[in-house]
Amino acid sequence: MFRCSLIFMMFVSLLFSQEEKKYSFELNPITLVGSITEKNNRLSMGYNYFIPSINSMIHIPIFYGNTSGSAPFNGNLISNVSDEKVFTIDLAYCYFLNKKDTGMYLQGSTRIAKLWGGFMDKSTTKLGIGFGIGDMGSIFNSNFYYNMSIVGTRYFTGENGIFYNSGFASDDNPSILEFNFSIGYRF
Repeated sequence: MFRCSLIFMMFVSLLFSQEEKKYSFELNPITLVGSITEKNNRLSMGYNYFIPSINSMIHIPIFYGNTSGSAPFNGNLISNVSDEKVFTIDLAYCYFLNKKDTGMYLQGSTRIAKLWGGFMDKSTTKLGIGFGIGDMGSIFNSNFYYNMSIVGTRYFTGENGIFYNSGFASDDNPSILEFNFSIGYRF
């Protein structure tokens, strides 16, 4: 209990310190293109808080998705399956390996995922932890940047296998491996 309180106090002190800070927002363009071309709605975005003195970043990615369609059930194809919805939010600590606030980084994260809907109209909330590696770099030496990462997450709570549609199959499993790409702007 004491260790968790100490970590929380360190996190809060980093967020409210008076040193030079950089903030950024990012958006995943691939999810937007998928929303336009498919019968679903998806939005993936994030907020970053850079702490240059310790080569770190607090990363808060958010994802919302909604899909509907047909699903197999007992060998038959059932149409008009109720909507499947997913909302995830992560809190990640990223440490840059090159002593800057760009380049390769290691990531540790916690994730809360809410899944609801589907053919059986079920709902579950999941909690998991993840680890990954990523790369962040400037685009044309401007405030625009790219962020790519590979993150493995393991859920420890919540029900698995509640969706029949393949749209959000990854968050419906106990373990997932995600490849993320986003473009952002620093200010």
